[in-house]
Amino acid sequence: MRNKKRVGVITLLLAAGLSQLACAATVEKTVQPEELLGNWQVETVQDRPVVDRSPASIAFAKDGSFSGNASCNRMAGEYVWKEGKLELGQAAVTRMACPPALMEQEQRLLAALALVAQARLENGLLLLEDIAGNLMIRAAPHNLQE
Repeated sequence: MRNKKRVGVITLLLAAGLSQLACAATVEKTVQPEELLGNWQVETVQDRPVVDRSPASIAFAKDGSFSGNASCNRMAGEYVWKEGKLELGQAAVTRMACPPALMEQEQRLLAALALVAQARLENGLLLLEDIAGNLMIRAAPHNLQE
C-alpha cells in the first residue's frame, strides 16, 4: 500500500513539473512597434486554419502602412501603434473573383482585421487580437524571397 502511495505522489509531482515546464516553454510578450514590421503569413483567422497553400499574408511597413494578400485580392491600408495598442485602418482591396473557399476566407480575414486592437508575440508567432483579447489572426514570419 505504501508503494502505491509513493507512486501516486511521484506521478502527481511529475505531472505538476511537466505542466510548469510546458508553461515556461511558452514565450509570450507584447509586440514592440519594430517587431511588427515585416511580412507575416496568415495561419488562422478567428481560430480557423486558412485554406492549404493560401496566399493570405500581411506586411507592416515602417511608414505606418500595411499591405498583403487578403486570400484572393491584394489589400493595403494604414496602421497606428500608440500606447501599446494597434489600430488598423480600413483596407482598400482589389476586386478579383476567386474560388468560393478563398472568397469566404477573404471576407473573414477582412472582418477580423477590422476588429484588431492589439498584438503580441507568442513563440515567434504574431497574434492579432480584438479589444477583449480574442484571437483574430495568427501569423508566422514570412520571407518573400523563399
